[in-house]
Formats: sequence, C-alpha cells, structure tokens
Amino acid sequence: MDQYKDLNRQCKKSARQDKQNWAESKAIQGEAYLVTAQIKYAFAHFRNFRAACPRKVSPILGDHGNLISDKAAKAHRWKNYFEQPLNHPSVPCPDLPSTVQEDPHACQEPSELEVCGQLLAHRKVEQSGFTLG
Repeated sequence: MDQYKDLNRQCKKSARQDKQNWAESKAIQGEAYLVTAQIKYAFAHFRNFRAACPRKVSPILGDHGNLISDKAAKAHRWKNYFEQPLNHPSVPCPDLPSTVQEDPHACQEPSELEVCGQLLAHRKVEQSGFTLG
C-alpha cells in the first residue's frame, strides 16, 4: 500500500510539473507573438490557458469582506467561521401562551363525496392524454 501511495504521489507531482512546463511554453510562444505584433496568434495561445485547465473557483471572503485566495488563509477562515456559531451566548426562549386557541380556519378532513369527485376529475384528465411536462 505504501508503494502505491508513493507512486501515486510521484505521478501527481510529475503531472503538475508537466502542466507547469506546458503553461510556460505557451506563455513564451504567446509573448513571442506579441513582440512580433501577431496579436491574433498571441491571444489564441493565451486562450488555451482558459480551456486547458479546470477552474477551481472557491471565493471565500474574510472577516472584512476581502477575497482570500491562499490555502492557509482559507483554512484559518473556515476555522473561524465554524467557531463563531458555537461561541454565541444562548438565546432565551420567549414565553409561550399557556392556552392554545383553535384556528377557526383549520383544515377539515375531506368528505367521501369530495374524494370521489377529485378521483373522477383526475381520471378524466388522464384519459384525455393531457400531461404536464
């Protein structure tokens, strides 16, 4: 198992290095096109950066609304975020009325006649072939 983990780690490291080398070569080619005033080809190379890599977007805002991008600061912000709700003083429950009043508009159980009427209406809609969606 340790051998697998070591090989996996080496493979990922190699892939990261290959991606970095590819990006640097594309940047050098793009800069060369810019120097020679071939704007169309330069932007075609730069556009490859956007299409080649998956975007990892995780905007995390700090306490003062500033954007946090580095990993250590994100971890620190998450730690603070989860500690905040746990450290608030408890909120006392309001006193509830001792007597419960009946709602005059309470829902009543449908009668057998109402249920039969709805079933018939539903069957008519199904038989007509009408579908939603």
